Amino acid sequence: MILSEINLENIRSHSITKIKFSEGINIITGNTGSGKSSILMSVEYALFGKIGEGKDEGKMLLRRNAKDGSVTLKILDGKNEYEVSRGLKRVNEAVRNDDSKNYINKDNTRVDLQNRASDINSYVNRILNIYSENPLKMFETITYIKQDELKNLIFETGQYKQEYIDGLLQLNKYLTVYEKMREIISEIKKEIDIDRKEIELSVDENEIIKTETKINENKTRIEQIKKEEKSEILGYRIEGKVGIITLMNGKNNLMSFELLKAVDRQLDLIEEANNVNVVIIRGNDRASSAGADLSQFISNPYMFMKISSTGENIFDRITKMNKISI
Repeated sequence: MILSEINLENIRSHSITKIKFSEGINIITGNTGSGKSSILMSVEYALFGKIGEGKDEGKMLLRRNAKDGSVTLKILDGKNEYEVSRGLKRVNEAVRNDDSKNYINKDNTRVDLQNRASDINSYVNRILNIYSENPLKMFETITYIKQDELKNLIFETGQYKQEYIDGLLQLNKYLTVYEKMREIISEIKKEIDIDRKEIELSVDENEIIKTETKINENKTRIEQIKKEEKSEILGYRIEGKVGIITLMNGKNNLMSFELLKAVDRQLDLIEEANNVNVVIIRGNDRASSAGADLSQFISNPYMFMKISSTGENIFDRITKMNKISI
C-alpha cells in the first residue's frame, strides 16, 4: 500500500491543504504548530475513523469555528487506486461524523456502501489486509509511531514490552484459550477417570459372574459324576485273553434287575470280541456272593419272577458260550 495524496478541509490548522506523496521516503518539515502532526493524524483518521483510543477525534480534528470539514486520502494498492473520504460536522457543542461526505472510490468508481463509518472501516481493513480486533492499535505500533511514543517502548520494562507485543500480536488470545482449555481438559480427565473406574468395576463384576457360573457348572458336573458313579453297577476290563466283568452291587449282585441287564449287554460285546477266550464274572469285593437278598423276593413277587427269568437267561447264555466262563 502506498499513500499517493491527501486533501484536508478545515482540519486543525489546515483550511484547504493538498499534499501529494512521492514513492520512497517523504519528509515533512515545518515549524512547531505548522500542522505536521495534523497530516499524520488525518491519514490515521481517513483509514480508521479514529486518531487514538478514547480520544474525541472530532473535536481534535475539526478546525476551530468551522461548521464542517473532511479528509480525503488516496491509496495505491497494486494496480488499483482507492480514494477514502470521511466528513466531520459540528452539531451544537459536539462534533459528529458527516455521513454525507463518507465514501470510497475504487479506480474513480464509487463503491456501493451505505457510507456509515463502520462500513468504511470494514472495507479499508480488507484493503490493508488487517483482520485484527483492534486494527488501529496494530497500525500505530507497526506502521505509525506517534511523537514521543517510540521511547516508551524502548525504555519501558521487559514485562511491559512483553505485554505490549503480546497484545499487538493478539498472543493473549492464545493464553486465554489455553487457560480455558486447561479447565476443559481437567474436566475431561476427571470424566475419563470415572469412566475407567466404572469399566474396571464392570469388568470385575463380569469376571465374578463368569467365575460363579463356572463354579456352578462344575458343581453340577461333580454331582452328575457322583450320580453316575452311584449308578454304575458294572465294570469290565480285558487282561490278555481274559475278559473280567465286575459286579458293583456288593453282596446283592444278582438281586438288581439293572445289574443283570448290564451283564446281559456286556455278554453281547464279549461274544463279538475275537481277542477274548476266557470270561470271569465276579463281585466287587471278597465278601461278594452269587446269592440274593430273599426278603426282596418275598416282598415283591413280580420283581422275583422278573429277576429270576433274567438270571436264568444269562446263566443259559454263559453255559452255551464258546468261551470258558468262570
